[in-house]
Amino acid sequence: MVKRVTEFLNTVKDKFRKDDEAFRRARLALLDYLGVTSVGYKENFLMEWARNKEVLSNKTISTIIGIKLTNDASNAALINGISAHVLDFDDSLLEIPSHSTAVLMSAGMAISEEANSSIQDFLEAYILGIEFQSRIAKLLKDEFKTKAWHPTSVLGSLGSTIVCATILKFDEDELNMGLGIASSLASGLKANFGTMAKPFQVGWAAKTGIVSCNAVRAGITANKNTIFDKYGFLTAFGGIVQAEGDIVGGDSLAIINPGLYIKPYPCCASTHSSIDASLDLVKTSTMDVSEIKQVTCFLDERRSGYIDRPQPKNELEAKFSIQYCIAAALTDGRVGLDTFTFNRFKDEKLHRLMEKICVKSSRSEEISREFMSTVIVEMKDGMVKKADLSSPRGLGNHQPESIINKFYSCITKYFPLSVADQVKKIVMEEEYKYHPVNLIGNLFRSLM
Repeated sequence: MVKRVTEFLNTVKDKFRKDDEAFRRARLALLDYLGVTSVGYKENFLMEWARNKEVLSNKTISTIIGIKLTNDASNAALINGISAHVLDFDDSLLEIPSHSTAVLMSAGMAISEEANSSIQDFLEAYILGIEFQSRIAKLLKDEFKTKAWHPTSVLGSLGSTIVCATILKFDEDELNMGLGIASSLASGLKANFGTMAKPFQVGWAAKTGIVSCNAVRAGITANKNTIFDKYGFLTAFGGIVQAEGDIVGGDSLAIINPGLYIKPYPCCASTHSSIDASLDLVKTSTMDVSEIKQVTCFLDERRSGYIDRPQPKNELEAKFSIQYCIAAALTDGRVGLDTFTFNRFKDEKLHRLMEKICVKSSRSEEISREFMSTVIVEMKDGMVKKADLSSPRGLGNHQPESIINKFYSCITKYFPLSVADQVKKIVMEEEYKYHPVNLIGNLFRSLM
């Protein structure tokens, strides 16, 4: 594995150092991450634990967004990872699919503050982590995505280790032993979707990267070929141990092609094509939802399994209910943070419409149709309205304007506009790329 991973790192570095687009995408991803984390911390169920003075210490230097005091890097990664994902508003690498940024940025920012690394070094490590996750995912069978494992937390444990090992400047042996330890710690189940455990899994994957690297620094050893060993990671998670060099293949960087999906809606990405289709119907025709007879939604079976929830129990589970998301889109003509509040979830009109929504699924042979959705609305007067999308409309949209607008709408909920302006300037402007990452953390902590 030493040779494979080393070749991978060198190949990827050569690519993105010749391509400014990778760094432009990474900066936008960081901006989106800081936006969703700055609004998510208010919903973080571990914030009271994190505020405990027995846990916090001024001797540690990693920022937890929403708390004035700093913490050790592993705790900061855990808490920020939860905050980044608790609203399910963070970006996604749909080809895996994985909420890669929530894991990798949380780990990378925390360890960068500890190591006094620059924003440029942090973003380089992040790009490497994204690419490593993407390449390992390609060695896993399709069943890995469709069965019980949560790809974000399983693959995120490896990706966060790559990020941290890169920032800490590990040599080959240290890097591979770190991956060996992370492989043993990798976990996360889809059974916990719609519960607090899902964002906890994301935070734990971020923490795993730091814990694994700290274990190596403490002298703990591991099999340096754990990923490819016949009793290792790929075997355990349903992969195929392929020929030497397969991890290095690929003509483009995953952060560019297919790129990250910057979420426009704070709910499971598998619902987004259906939301887009429903909103298209609302925009193109006058619709009285009380006159709807039936709604039929066609999905790929790889997506429908964990979002076909006709009776979600609460507003958190509603984020994983295709019925709730379609009903909200058709009723309100929009889906936003307030769609998944307690008061909105209790609206009986939404639940009456949900009872009329039927979900049907089939398997498309076209990989590009995995996130397809067809929404058909049949009215009581016999009129039928239909919208069909092969993927979420925002997929591939990396225009700075929409991402920056989302950032401002998130961060200004709990932080002043002046802080939003300063954070944007530090993240997006070239003059700051060699400044330390803790410049960002200091801004957030100065206001708490």
